[in-house]
Amino acid sequence: MKKSIWKGIVFGVVFFASLIVISKLMNKDTTDMTTEMPGASFPVMYMSLGDYTYNELHGYAQAMDVAYMRESITVLGEDRGLSFVLEKFGSGITGLSFEVRSATGQRLIESTPIQDYQDKGERITGQIVLKDLIEKNQEYALVFLVQTQAGQTIRYYTRVIWSTDYNALEKLAYVMDFNEKTFDREAAKELARYMETNAEGDNTTLHQVNIHSSLNQVTWAQLEVEKETEPMARLVELAEQTASIRLQYMVSRSEEGRKQYYNVEEFYRIRYTEERTYLLDFRRQMTRYFDEKGEVYGGNKIVLGIAGADIPFRESEDGNNFVFAVQNKLCSYNVTENKLTVLFSFYDAENWDVRTLYDGHDLKILDVDEAGGVAGVHVLAD
Repeated sequence: MKKSIWKGIVFGVVFFASLIVISKLMNKDTTDMTTEMPGASFPVMYMSLGDYTYNELHGYAQAMDVAYMRESITVLGEDRGLSFVLEKFGSGITGLSFEVRSATGQRLIESTPIQDYQDKGERITGQIVLKDLIEKNQEYALVFLVQTQAGQTIRYYTRVIWSTDYNALEKLAYVMDFNEKTFDREAAKELARYMETNAEGDNTTLHQVNIHSSLNQVTWAQLEVEKETEPMARLVELAEQTASIRLQYMVSRSEEGRKQYYNVEEFYRIRYTEERTYLLDFRRQMTRYFDEKGEVYGGNKIVLGIAGADIPFRESEDGNNFVFAVQNKLCSYNVTENKLTVLFSFYDAENWDVRTLYDGHDLKILDVDEAGGVAGVHVLAD
């Protein structure tokens, strides 16, 4: 009898001890399921033309197929040279070089170390001159190779063209002047001659403005916005008379005592002549950076502010969880708990610069389960 009692006591002690151990293990696995992603670490490179800095280039850790790296084109001077700027962001740089390849990348034309540069602390400025191995008015692939103290080689890609007939500086100047005038309603009156205002223009939203919109929409309607960053131009296509240029910058406005930020992207297609410049196409897209700490609830809705209708969105089968992505910030909302959670973001209050705000990424939501689990994928958009 005593033996049975002792067996029961021992069994109870072991049982409760097991519960405690299992509970600790379970809690250890589920207390914090977040993982902090390493911060952005690559430098950012820019091209220079006259007084303008353009073609913001972001680095790649691996060699890419240059035939598909077509987001920008850089103009060479009469001497086949160009100027560049490298923002180091704390990276230790041990060497710079460049390669010139055919547009398809199949033929290596030149591989040269860069000697002519000045290290100014957080910024490197320099110049390169391509060898007399390229033809005028023909596109080539240019790859900058940046060696770091960590032993890593980071690559930056752009197309280049050697021409003195394309008037790239004048075309950039026109686009920058157009953009500047949109913030001055009096000066913007000059823009009316370039617009093609008609019924095709949607004057009900500032998310999408185009060449057919009213001049009032082009000048931000009644919205008082302030330019937070200077527009960064990307030269997308260039020919003797025409050019396609994209601008990206940030504006802000005060909403209920809190500053809200907006990403702005503009697209210009122009035709340049010595007499005048013609605006063939103009499009502007404005999207608010989602501020989950601000006033995001309106009745039974989450208010995104100025944004498109094509927000990536997924809902669980029971309707209790849904996930959405806006400006590369992935958020989930639990209806039962009335809880909004930021699942992933490239940027936050401590990581807010051209690297984390880079728009060459995309978030695809694949599935949301009833427990709120999310399956997604990160895609390089460019």
